[in-house]
Amino acid sequence: MTILINQFIIFLMKEKLKKLPWIFLIAFALNLIWELSQMFLYVDMSDFPICCIKATFWDAVMISAVYLLMSRANPVTISVLMFLIAVFIEKRAMIEGRWIYTEAMPLLFGLGLSPLMQLPVTTLLTFHFAKKFSNRIR
Repeated sequence: MTILINQFIIFLMKEKLKKLPWIFLIAFALNLIWELSQMFLYVDMSDFPICCIKATFWDAVMISAVYLLMSRANPVTISVLMFLIAVFIEKRAMIEGRWIYTEAMPLLFGLGLSPLMQLPVTTLLTFHFAKKFSNRIR
């Protein structure tokens, strides 16, 4: 029985690893669009291209990791986890003074609403598109 369970786990991981590059690319594209669309909500983003690409890369890495570890979890659980990660990232960035919001940024407890919603929304969209196009991803 243990051998059968191990074989099943190996099979699931192989299937996930096949899809991982596509998950990363979908997540990267969605997060890049989000990053570019919210840039007007930040003050003086003179290093905007570098900052944007870096943030997009790490968002895609986090979403890929969540896919590997939690893709079968309840979407609400995934959303809450990604929201909490976003809170941590934003809180740390505000403490370190990495960016400042413009007046146009809607706030939730002093943190920007757009960046707080980004990871939960783009994660769920990534999983949705990956599932929708899973026949093509194989």
